[in-house]
Amino acid sequence: ITGEAVGTGVVVAATGEILTNAHVVDDATDIRVRLPGESEPTAAELIAVDAGNDLALLQIDATGLTAASFAPTSEISLGDEVLAIGYALDLDGGPSVTLGIVSALERTLLTPAGALDGLIQTDAAISSGNSGGPLVDGQGRVVGINTAVARSDATTAANNVGFAIGAAEVEAVLASLRDEAGGGARLEGYLGVSLDDRNDGGQGALVTSVEADSPAGDAGLEAGDVIVEVDDASTAGAAGVIAAIRDLEPGDEVAVVVVRDGEETAFTVGLAERPPD
Repeated sequence: ITGEAVGTGVVVAATGEILTNAHVVDDATDIRVRLPGESEPTAAELIAVDAGNDLALLQIDATGLTAASFAPTSEISLGDEVLAIGYALDLDGGPSVTLGIVSALERTLLTPAGALDGLIQTDAAISSGNSGGPLVDGQGRVVGINTAVARSDATTAANNVGFAIGAAEVEAVLASLRDEAGGGARLEGYLGVSLDDRNDGGQGALVTSVEADSPAGDAGLEAGDVIVEVDDASTAGAAGVIAAIRDLEPGDEVAVVVVRDGEETAFTVGLAERPPD
């Protein structure tokens, strides 16, 4: 299968580093970047990718670029006005700019590659081509990287519900990508459980099964447990647990709190390397 895709990126270093979504460059054999004000594209090299967190780092041969600045998480609040910037629908001319607000913080979202956490929900219009572009505040600081939009289907209506990977998450993943700039995939932590969301109105992720000889099994987790905290952070459902574990690396120890028979129990789990899918 051959084809083309268009996305947006954010300059993160004056020396030509550009951050975009991993799904924008997935399986690409040729990547080109056109900088603002230029008519000709520049060849780009994919130097690191984290598919689980949907971020990829590119390198172009350039110097003297203006790198984006990121807003501190403490300065991002519900109701703040934000702008989504990107090459929506690959329309002629410059990037599109749409206005919205921060609708919610710390959302989680299941994706084909895993799960995303630390997401900012916004009602700023996000379209195909916006992926990898910045969500910025009134000072021009990046508060997130636009990555996904909820769409309506036969049973669900979705209007103006877009998601951006929050700045704190972006900066953490960017540091990891720079450490692994040889182009290899980052090793992800592995717990060894199957999860589902609760259907009784409660919060947490239901453990439906535990792999034999897995970190979770060795630590004492059981099917039927409900995971309510991972490393002192409460979790709303399965997506939050998956994202939290995938953000960690093999060898990391994680504190997991579960509810079992109505009582909370804490476990310390040493993560293993995620096996190939």
